[in-house]
Amino acid sequence: MDAVEAMNVLLKVIVLRSPQLDVVKTFYEAVGLSFVREQHGRGPDHFSSTAGAVVLELYPSGKEADVSDLRLGFGVSSLADVRTRLISLGVDVPDPEGGAVVVNDPDGRRVELTQEKA
Repeated sequence: MDAVEAMNVLLKVIVLRSPQLDVVKTFYEAVGLSFVREQHGRGPDHFSSTAGAVVLELYPSGKEADVSDLRLGFGVSSLADVRTRLISLGVDVPDPEGGAVVVNDPDGRRVELTQEKA
């Protein structure tokens, strides 16, 4: 199968693990996500949010988060409002350039926020 005949693949779930689960949850709520508490079988309690067709799950971790080269990107309806909420949480948010800004979540993951067109 060549690139022209590639299968239709959809990203469905992203799982982030953090030793500071509530702080990370508050950060992503400031971005505009709403979370529900979940538990699957005997697994750990965690938080889940749906953004478009993708589920973002936040799981507890007993060790420092491995942020490696992961970078998340979110399109937001009001970059100005999100910026204000993040600054109120103490996040260093630079002035947007070209309708986008990149910040670090509490674990150090790079998060790009882009103003969506109305």
